[in-house]
Amino acid sequence: YGVTLEEVAAQVRAAYFGAEAVRIQRDREEIEVRVRYSEAERSTLATVRNQRIFANGAYIPLSAVADISIGDAPSIINRKDGRRVFTLTADVDTAVTTGGVVTNRMLQEVWPQIAEDYPDVTVEPGGQQEEQGRAQSSLTKNFLLALFVIYALLALAFGSYTQPIVVMGVIPFGLIGALLGHLLLGIDLTLLSLFGVIGLSGVIINDALLIVDYINEALDEGKDWLDAIVDSGVSRFRPILLTSMTTFLGVTPIILEQSVQAAFLVPTAVSLGFGILFGTLILVFLVPAIASLHLRGKRAVSSRGKTAPAH
Repeated sequence: YGVTLEEVAAQVRAAYFGAEAVRIQRDREEIEVRVRYSEAERSTLATVRNQRIFANGAYIPLSAVADISIGDAPSIINRKDGRRVFTLTADVDTAVTTGGVVTNRMLQEVWPQIAEDYPDVTVEPGGQQEEQGRAQSSLTKNFLLALFVIYALLALAFGSYTQPIVVMGVIPFGLIGALLGHLLLGIDLTLLSLFGVIGLSGVIINDALLIVDYINEALDEGKDWLDAIVDSGVSRFRPILLTSMTTFLGVTPIILEQSVQAAFLVPTAVSLGFGILFGTLILVFLVPAIASLHLRGKRAVSSRGKTAPAH
């Protein structure tokens, strides 16, 4: 019959909601005059079954171009950029998987298989997944900016472009500690966990800074570079250990808390507490080792520059 879905829907809507026939000016107001079925006709399903629509210059039964059935209608129709939005929600069994894993599988595996059948449909994550993706992007950018500022401050303090790398080289090991803490307690890695990792980075850098600063002071006093590194590990071990243990014990009550009000803080506390605990055990050995490699390389470059032949 050459009619589209939009034309059929518009004629059915006009029969019940009304089609504008004319506008009348009354004083300062403009009144719409609509034509539609009477209230009695709008109250019975027989009217729908017997309705006729206009197509190809004639009126034909609605049943000739549409299948009429009774079903549930949405109470609210949401639209975005003029396109209708359908929202799919589900409860995730966190003992089996996470919302992020399910969402990624839907978007990367399930939807591509059926997308060809619905070329006009687009699928986008929403709710928590949308907010998490948006926050992770800005969080990553700001974290990199913070690391650059930390590097610049350390470079100014040490008067060296390479020595700040010795201090900042322990940051990834704090992240490993945070991941091990989540694995040990069976907690999913969330956006709040990343907040703890970012805070953890500052504490780890502070502990590493104690060792590197002691090495620089010992070298300024004329000590041998190897003795300075060994002495830094021994003399700074206790203050570093005390700082890390007190921080870990400080967040332990939050980690052990079972109330609903504190549930969102647990991932942050786990990242901070276990990251510091693991990072401390690593940095007391790693930082002196990296400092040793740095000083060896510095001495090698310096000696090579002295022995280079003049031209």
